[in-house]
Amino acid sequence: MNTVSKLALSIFAAGAFALGGMSAVPVARAGTVLPEAQVAAAVSRQQAIQIAQSTVLREFTDKTTVTLAILEKEDNGLVHWSVDLRGSKHEYEVWVSATGMPRVLKMILQPL
Repeated sequence: MNTVSKLALSIFAAGAFALGGMSAVPVARAGTVLPEAQVAAAVSRQQAIQIAQSTVLREFTDKTTVTLAILEKEDNGLVHWSVDLRGSKHEYEVWVSATGMPRVLKMILQPL
């Protein structure tokens, strides 16, 4: 993947595109997007998506669709799945641990 593709993927992953608008605003985001092959993740992409969707359904009673699920490594070495979900009134970003015991590490909620 070339540098431009990596930057575009990072901007897309950060949710930088304005909903309803034509412009995109770059958003700084810590961490590196990792190809799945580079990390021996104990939690698969599908498991991470299921965990994220069930957590949102349980906490917010909102059925969601997956918009993006990527494997990331933070500067401190933490490897996690970042799962972006779109619900009826909100967008959710759910971080699911990729190694060890599968668990939700962080959840970010923003209105549509």
